[in-house]
Amino acid sequence: MGRFTIRDEPEVDQRISADLARIERALAERLGGDLEGLVLVGGFGRGEGSAILAKGRAFPLNDYDLVVVTRSRLDPVALAPAGEALARELGIGGVDLLPVRREDLAAAGPSIFNVDLKRGGTALSGPEDLLDALPDFEPSSLPAEEASVLVLNRLPCLLESVRAEDLEGPGPPSRELAIGYAAAKVVLAAVEARLVLAGAYDTSYQERAARFTCLENMTSGRASFVQEMTDFKLRPGFPVPFDPRNAWTRARSFFLGMILDVSSHIRGEKIPDWDRWEALHLSRWFFFSRRAANRILSPRKYRDWTALARRRRAEAAEVHVLLAVQEGDAAEGKHGRRARELLGPLVPESRPFLTWEHHRRAAVVADGRHVHPHERRGETLFGP
Repeated sequence: MGRFTIRDEPEVDQRISADLARIERALAERLGGDLEGLVLVGGFGRGEGSAILAKGRAFPLNDYDLVVVTRSRLDPVALAPAGEALARELGIGGVDLLPVRREDLAAAGPSIFNVDLKRGGTALSGPEDLLDALPDFEPSSLPAEEASVLVLNRLPCLLESVRAEDLEGPGPPSRELAIGYAAAKVVLAAVEARLVLAGAYDTSYQERAARFTCLENMTSGRASFVQEMTDFKLRPGFPVPFDPRNAWTRARSFFLGMILDVSSHIRGEKIPDWDRWEALHLSRWFFFSRRAANRILSPRKYRDWTALARRRRAEAAEVHVLLAVQEGDAAEGKHGRRARELLGPLVPESRPFLTWEHHRRAAVVADGRHVHPHERRGETLFGP
């Protein structure tokens, strides 16, 4: 077993170690004495990262997710430009840098991110007691809302990974890998959400898969699919050992079903269809936009809530674009039309929406603009 992945591949460990050393030097130069320490989180932090070897070179598939512990408080996105520059320099998908003041660790609340940080993070620098002040939350205590945040944050993953032409037949190996890897990521996110609801969350991908198979009413087909996707997430490579288009389609259905399950659990009622889900998803955010008095009394609050409304509309649009794939005429079916109605005001420059591919591209743009304007997908120590 390697340091950052479950494979014993020295080339991978050497590449990632060199990348992390470069990131640490860059942060030390930028922050100076304000830098207390650096913690690697995510798959690489707990030794379950994804990487491939091709032509003797190692290529990380995960982003590098790092908590930057500082003496002073920085804006959560203050280091985003530095992360983007480092990602370009290193030639990887992303370097997500989350600054947190050490003094604030004790005030952190129960969240998936904080459980993973405490139990699965690897300190790259700083004193031995760097994270001692961070509470050690029991995974069984995670609120159900964490499952909702998780699945909604993963919505763009399926849309970013595939184009309409990719669903028609085999493509280049790199495209096959991207589609299969995205399918694995969203399946594992759905598993994670389900375990949060069951009070059975764990930081390890392998343990999550094992626990998922033990849940009540689990079918052998679903359990084997989850295990297959877990194995590929941990051991990606060429050729992809399954049909990535079929996996993407199954992952889409599994993931969308989990969104309904999570929402039903939180609401305490069975949500029967997507019309009801959308009504619930959008309704709570329109109070301020419908009452002029609130715009007068609290313009800042109004701006905050209208931004949330746009975020919710973008998320609903992404759901409808994914649902539209199963319609005979993906652009003109029920879900295609609804996606178009939601996307029009959010990305007006993307009109006209003539095909499913147009809808997909517009949904990705809307997500980047209104849901995830920064690399960090909304995760912080104190909530999304």
